[in-house]
Amino acid sequence: MKKLIIALLLAFVTADNIFSQPSPPTVDLVGILQDQISSLGEKVVVAEAKLNSISNESIQSHYQILFQEWANIQTAFISLLSAIGIIFPLLTYLFGYKPAKDAERELERIRLNIEETINSRIGEYLVKKDEADIRISIENSMSPDPSEKSRAATYLGLNQYAKIDSKLRENIVAILKRPDVDANTASILLGVLFNEKSSIADSYFIDVLLNTNDLTPYVFQLAKYYSIAKDKAKTDAINRHTFDVTTRRIHFVLAFCSMLLYADRTSFLVFINEELVLSKLRPEELEQLKTHLVGTIVAYKVRPEEVLVLNREES
Repeated sequence: MKKLIIALLLAFVTADNIFSQPSPPTVDLVGILQDQISSLGEKVVVAEAKLNSISNESIQSHYQILFQEWANIQTAFISLLSAIGIIFPLLTYLFGYKPAKDAERELERIRLNIEETINSRIGEYLVKKDEADIRISIENSMSPDPSEKSRAATYLGLNQYAKIDSKLRENIVAILKRPDVDANTASILLGVLFNEKSSIADSYFIDVLLNTNDLTPYVFQLAKYYSIAKDKAKTDAINRHTFDVTTRRIHFVLAFCSMLLYADRTSFLVFINEELVLSKLRPEELEQLKTHLVGTIVAYKVRPEEVLVLNREES
């Protein structure tokens, strides 16, 4: 359409110019007009091509800018999401999880401190209460009131393994040396005194051996303390006094061996293999001892070859 309009205008102008001028010499007007129209058409085509080229380039450039901007927006959005993905867990850890764990650890520490303090206070209270109860029971063991004396005997019998100090040991020894102490009370007090090795117990152990006519009621307590007295010097002193006195009492020796086997296998072997024992027993007492041991040691897993008297040749 554009080409037709432009061609008609050019034709109209050209014709007007031609008819308004004086008549020139005869020329080929049609050919000239056709050449001009052709030239104008070519110029229109060129102009239209340039317009199309400029329009296409502009559109392409515009789209390229839009695409680039969209790509930039996408990149920025993805970067933002990545940053949020990293920062949010970090913030959650710093301001949520970590404070919570720190608070939990602090609460646990406080709980343990409170529990330790309570246990310590309770432990101190129980120790002091036990010491007071034992002291009162020791004092009441010689009470003229039968009910108090019975309660004291029951408490001490159930708490023979309680820790006592030197003062209480001295109180026990003082009671044991009283002439009016009965055998049952003495046996219970000896159980408390001989529960732990001490110089006071060592001395009284030897004193009992030397000054007690009937040792039978105390055989278990004496055997128990002998098994505790591991120190060689004390053991030697105890052995010396024990065998100087008791080897002349074969029934006590037999009971003492049985109680030692029950209390401590090693202490039994130390005792029974002492030459002081064997040298002071008469032949018939040795035979009596052998018979007793053969029927007793098996139950305590003691082999006959471990016992010297069972392997001694008759002289």
